[in-house]
Amino acid sequence: MIIDKFGYINIFQPKTKSYKAEHRLVMEQHLNRKLSEDEIVHHINEIKTDNRLCNLQVMNRYDHTLLHQLKIKTIY
Repeated sequence: MIIDKFGYINIFQPKTKSYKAEHRLVMEQHLNRKLSEDEIVHHINEIKTDNRLCNLQVMNRYDHTLLHQLKIKTIY
């Protein structure tokens, strides 16, 4: 396990000899399928290391971007 430069937990995958984001692994296991490139796993409470299923939500890239843009606009 490592934490990448963006603050996400990554888990080593021996089969592919690479690391994969833990939040994506948790969601793939829950859905019993691989996530597509367009699917983002959003951390509801915005804590990147909180990978409990109840804190994760699958979104497409467009909706995820909009969500974060709206949050920024409400702050300023």
